[in-house]
Amino acid sequence: MSALSELTEHYGSAITRMAYLQLGDAHAAEDVAQETLLAAWDGVHRTRPDTALWPWLLGITYNHCRKHWRSVTRRRRREQTADHLCKKHRDSVHVEQSAIRLETTRKALSSLSPKLRIVILLRYFEGLSIRETADALDLPQGTVKRRCHVAIEKLRELINEVPS
Repeated sequence: MSALSELTEHYGSAITRMAYLQLGDAHAAEDVAQETLLAAWDGVHRTRPDTALWPWLLGITYNHCRKHWRSVTRRRRREQTADHLCKKHRDSVHVEQSAIRLETTRKALSSLSPKLRIVILLRYFEGLSIRETADALDLPQGTVKRRCHVAIEKLRELINEVPS
């Protein structure tokens, strides 16, 4: 049996358990255990004959766990930054689209005749009822309804003419 196999057999599950207790992730703990065993194998020349093997392996395990956490933290930070930038972009696109719709509506309203425009403004921007609009303009309710209908149809035509 090779020395690496012996090291893995004697300490592999204990190292994996220690990594799991630090990381709380079984897959990451297995990766850290493998990295620890390979690092121990590669670094054996730095030990002395009186080096206590288990504490030395725990130190390597701890360092690899810290390395893993730093990596996870950096990845999460990058993902959060990317999410924030995407959200900011979506918000700016939404604001831009809202501004375009608002400007299109404003231009369409300004192209209506004053009689049609005032009915729309009172009904839909001020929230007046048919009766309240009729009273404010000193018109019959039927006239207000007809002007609203005509104005809305013209607005639809004008807004649909504008390329999106």
